[in-house]
Amino acid sequence: MDILQILYDYAFEHRMARYLEESEAYHQGVVQTQQGQQNLMIQLNAEEVRRLRECLEDMEQLHELKLEAMFRAGLSVGQELSRL
Repeated sequence: MDILQILYDYAFEHRMARYLEESEAYHQGVVQTQQGQQNLMIQLNAEEVRRLRECLEDMEQLHELKLEAMFRAGLSVGQELSRL
């Protein structure tokens, strides 16, 4: 495992929650998303629910890759700024 992955994992597990807890927009987004998902699920049959869940899992994996890329980009910018 490379050092960037170790840093990312640490930040994800120990630092990110603090920032999210402070964000009212995040909390509102979570509630709205959960309500929308529940409203949609009750309208779907079992096969449609299964397919939707698979799609949501795929989207979550892509989102995690974007988070990691953003972390790496932010770290890179920080390193460049420290050289100024």
